[in-house]
Amino acid sequence: MMKLSRKWLNEFVDLRDTGDRAFAEAMTLSGSKVEVTETLDESIQKVVAGRVVSMERHPDSDHMWICKADVGPEPGVQPEPGVQPEPGVQPEPGVQPVEKDGKGALVQIVTGAWNVHTGDLVPVALHNALLPGGKKITKGKLRGVMSAGMFCSLRELGLTAEHDYPYAAITPAALLNDYKPLDPEKPSIPDDIQPGQKVFGPVVAARVLEVERAAYGVWRVSLDVGTGEPELDECRFQNLHTGDMAAWNTKTKDICSLEDLHAKQEEFPHCITDGIWILNEADSPVKPGDNIAELIGADDRVVEFEITPNRPDCLSVIGLAREASATFGRPLTLHEPEVKGGAGDIGELVDIDIEDGD
Repeated sequence: MMKLSRKWLNEFVDLRDTGDRAFAEAMTLSGSKVEVTETLDESIQKVVAGRVVSMERHPDSDHMWICKADVGPEPGVQPEPGVQPEPGVQPEPGVQPVEKDGKGALVQIVTGAWNVHTGDLVPVALHNALLPGGKKITKGKLRGVMSAGMFCSLRELGLTAEHDYPYAAITPAALLNDYKPLDPEKPSIPDDIQPGQKVFGPVVAARVLEVERAAYGVWRVSLDVGTGEPELDECRFQNLHTGDMAAWNTKTKDICSLEDLHAKQEEFPHCITDGIWILNEADSPVKPGDNIAELIGADDRVVEFEITPNRPDCLSVIGLAREASATFGRPLTLHEPEVKGGAGDIGELVDIDIEDGD
């Protein structure tokens, strides 16, 4: 068996004008039997890039946020019939229609993810969106507030930080306002803890006064630690927001993680490495309204071939490209490897010891 990406094949033989059925029939007749063709973006529909333009805490939740996101001017992201109220008709209380800010459509999304900040670009599954695994997303109320879709994590898009986007791994801080004692009768941290109060040893409670993005994945945080003078920290913790209560080590001058507190995951349920996928990496070409399926390379068709034992040359993309070139009479373009030498003396860059001269 051999699976072939048609987008990859086009780098060697341009067959963009050939449909999947015609391609499969011709390749099968020429001796390369096609078993099935899979359309990858059939499982990801109505998911676009959106920029978070505002955030406020949910009035009836200790961990949810009410966000508005610019999802671009694409016609496919306009509200479904019945969502936009008719002129003179007031919307149902708590239901926010799609708005316009002069640039694109603004949709309201309620999320429980703590790694989102204003200005972030995130994948937005709109009303009636489809995600891998057949999961359908529709608008609805969360704790009484209307949400017109949802923000997506890598996992919800069928991706992982370990293999697909390592830069998207989340580094969380332990937030004292997220603390849930294992034994409600014996909490280690009081509910009403105030800035400067001791957590243990040199660690005290600190209220987040301001969070500012210093660089991608780096945050400059101002903290009230009860001394009257704010402390500043530059960290990679992505779940910090104004008003949060963090743990501050007065000796190392650092915000604490779960490991720093010697705490268990069950005590801080939202201190997790899984969250919304933040798209705004350095020099990102992504803009609101862009199709997420295209951004992750899912706008492709994968053709599965049955390769017989006498044709091992077809167990590679170039091998099948040669077959496609001959089948369709199209020119074959192969990439010639180019090795570029560097300036200077290699002896200054590496030491080589030959232990066995023979």
